[in-house]
Amino acid sequence: MTRNLLLPCSLLLFASAMAQTPSTVDAVVETKRFRIPGKGQQVDVHIAVLGSTVAWPVNAQGKRQPRVEALTIVEQDTNIVDFRKSDVAGPERSDTVTSDFLVEEHFLLAPGEYTFSVELHDPNGSDGNRSAWKGPLVVAAEAPGIGISDLLLTAGTRTDAEGRTEPQAYTGVFFPPVQDKITFHAEVYGTEGVFGRDSLFAASYQIEGYEDHRVKGMYKRVQKLAAGTIVPVNGGFPITDLPSGDYVLALEVLDREGKAIARQEQYFQRHNPLHYDAQALEGTNVTGTFVDLITDRDTLAEFVACLRPVADDLERRMIDDRWRDKDHELMRRFFYTFWANRDPADPKGAWERYKERVRIANRMYSCRNLKGYESDRGITFLRYGLPSSVVDGSNDNKQLPYLIWHYYKAGRYADRRFVFWQQNVGIGCWDLLHSEIPGEIKTANWQSLLSMPLGPAAASDGVRVHSIEGERVLDNFNNPH
Repeated sequence: MTRNLLLPCSLLLFASAMAQTPSTVDAVVETKRFRIPGKGQQVDVHIAVLGSTVAWPVNAQGKRQPRVEALTIVEQDTNIVDFRKSDVAGPERSDTVTSDFLVEEHFLLAPGEYTFSVELHDPNGSDGNRSAWKGPLVVAAEAPGIGISDLLLTAGTRTDAEGRTEPQAYTGVFFPPVQDKITFHAEVYGTEGVFGRDSLFAASYQIEGYEDHRVKGMYKRVQKLAAGTIVPVNGGFPITDLPSGDYVLALEVLDREGKAIARQEQYFQRHNPLHYDAQALEGTNVTGTFVDLITDRDTLAEFVACLRPVADDLERRMIDDRWRDKDHELMRRFFYTFWANRDPADPKGAWERYKERVRIANRMYSCRNLKGYESDRGITFLRYGLPSSVVDGSNDNKQLPYLIWHYYKAGRYADRRFVFWQQNVGIGCWDLLHSEIPGEIKTANWQSLLSMPLGPAAASDGVRVHSIEGERVLDNFNNPH
């Protein structure tokens, strides 16, 4: 089966490796792999050029249209294996919108390890409007048994140059509110050897939480398919009601007992702000739900308040409003809606699991007049769980007391650290001084602040303290154990 397009799993954020000034063409690059029986694997490269980073001159038809020159190179052991050079015109527009557009390239590669690079140039911009990215590309050898291609997120279909209908790639992995559905295309290999040619087998696909891999609500479907050399799988879900968050779209092939014998997944992010206004909450009926068991107003207010560490900005404003007005019915409706949005199939279970974590936070991290879920360490624990390791610098008499929490995995991030300190020694509370996770407190001169007991004589560049003590703190940060 010859392929001209398509792809699956390794997503490469081109933007993060490029200069971030508006004058630099920016893009998100995906590589996807599909088997070509008897030939190898086709690696499809999708380069989603961000329209806001290129020029949009007026063309001969009087419409605005961008262009980009792309050079894609595949190397192995410093030798060029294959390359593509293309000049791609973007969409024509008669308005002022700067929409994104795709550059697509395709490579037929044997199994092995490669280096993959992309260079982009905007010929309508300044000469410096260029960007480059380089990274590894692995093409795995074909394994026996069932195999699944990468998952291609799609945006409908299109007709190729030979008149065949094929999936149209979706640009990126971010789904804003205007996107009301998520669809995908994949291929399954090796089914006729396992099930027998034309025999029926089952494949399931579902949306799971990125961290816990729990199926979200009713976002799970099963298809019956006929075994063959290559079995295409197309599916999707409406996501109008899917809350904001990080998710995994997973495809599994099931054996005759319903157990997964092959799996492929694709990360995506949903942004779907919830409307928590009082008028909308009035239409929420919570009678007969687990919230009925919470009859005491003060207890309910406390339960609502403890949601702050895992709430988004809008939800935190609603929590603060409910704490002030103590409107019992609005608190009930908000509390139920909060958990139903996170786990529509089992909001009670989601709350009970979180409630247990709050109990642990209150026991371990309460201080002074702060409950555990209000302290910086408690908030960090509720968001990211227990750290993988802790460096205790509370007895370092040359530094202010400090703790370094190291996470192998914190949400969607890997290898991240938090630094807590006691600026006022003896008060018992540890404040967050610095974190490596976006959105958390970030203090460039955190090490210098910890070294204040050394006084102004300590050699410092304003960020790091160049002393035995300062180097020890930095080593604890870089090499926690």
